[in-house]
Amino acid sequence: MCEGCPPEDGTIAEQWSVGGEEMKTWWIALGLATLAPLVGAQTAAAPGAPASAATAPAATTQANPNPVALASVGAQGLQPSLAELARSQKNLELAVARIDGKLPSAWWLTPLSTLASVVLGGLITGGIGYLMQARLLNHQDEQATKRANLEQSLADKKAGHDVLQTLFDWRVRQFMELYGPLRALFDGSNEVYRRMNEALISQDPKRFRDLTLAAESERPADVDPDGRFFEIYDEELGRWRKFRTVMDWSTVYGRGLGVDGYFDRIVDIGSTISKLIGEKAGLVMPHHAELLGAFGRYLAHFEVLRELHAAAKRPQGEAVALPTVPLKVREAAAFPNNIQRLVRAGAEELLTELGRVADGQPKA
Repeated sequence: MCEGCPPEDGTIAEQWSVGGEEMKTWWIALGLATLAPLVGAQTAAAPGAPASAATAPAATTQANPNPVALASVGAQGLQPSLAELARSQKNLELAVARIDGKLPSAWWLTPLSTLASVVLGGLITGGIGYLMQARLLNHQDEQATKRANLEQSLADKKAGHDVLQTLFDWRVRQFMELYGPLRALFDGSNEVYRRMNEALISQDPKRFRDLTLAAESERPADVDPDGRFFEIYDEELGRWRKFRTVMDWSTVYGRGLGVDGYFDRIVDIGSTISKLIGEKAGLVMPHHAELLGAFGRYLAHFEVLRELHAAAKRPQGEAVALPTVPLKVREAAAFPNNIQRLVRAGAEELLTELGRVADGQPKA
């Protein structure tokens, strides 16, 4: 192929596929460099002068190989040469444009782009899936935590409710089985005792009196839980003193004073109280330890009272002398006045607490 001849399309395609964009630029520059000498040679020659034998081959070698085009250029002068150069440049650009659209891609480009697309798509899909899964798991964890907290709260409330219900049931049992019945029994026994006092005062006012009812008397310090203070005149001591049932039993029982029935009833109530204490003492509230001590003293008092009553009820032929015991022992066997106060206070406390629970109010 001659030096000035334009390369064929196949040769340009091969070079284009090898060099890419840089090869395009190189071929355009090569084409312009090939055409430059032709333009210079035609400008230097005079119009109509024949080419010498020495220069003709060189011009033929470096210019366009088409002889018809060269003769036409030589005959027409500079203007036709520029037009032909413009057409050649235009043809070259069209050839480059055609090659640019027809050149095949490199053999590895399509698989690589496909792999890249698959990998990128997989990464995007995996990332979206991971984010969605993480969000779902986080939502599930939040829901599980809320559910666990709710269940724990409900369990705590149920446990607290069960505790309160158990405590309420225990308080009800304490009142219904111990404090309530004891208060009623002690109040009933006390009323019978007061009726007996009134009967003795009406029978013999010189020996019996209720000091709290006397206008001129001072209120004694050791009054009964109901505020009363019943006295008997002790002829041996020559003064008034507090009436004690176990100590003054023989003075009034069976003496025709009309009080024997009262004493019988007091003993019957005492027997019920004694049995109730023996069976239900375990229901005493923990902070009422003093009441347990009072229970013991009452049981001792009632045993003495029951023995005295049994002896007084025997027929005359079977009567036995009452046991003579020291005064200290007799005083210890007297009725414990504080037991009524303790039972009444416990019953009122339970009633107040149960009333608050029934009204939905918190415990004080």
